[in-house]
Amino acid sequence: MSKLENMKKRYDEIAIPEELNIRIQQEIMKSRRQQGEKDSVCKRNRMKK
Repeated sequence: MSKLENMKKRYDEIAIPEELNIRIQQEIMKSRRQQGEKDSVCKRNRMKK
């Protein structure tokens, strides 16, 4: 086995915690809510002009 293949095998064997996916989804939703709030504030500010 080549050095690159060994490195890939070790990389593929890295355990990924179950909680990681949950945490990522939470942060995506949080970001979308924050972006939605920014968008609504911008729309309100444009209406005032």
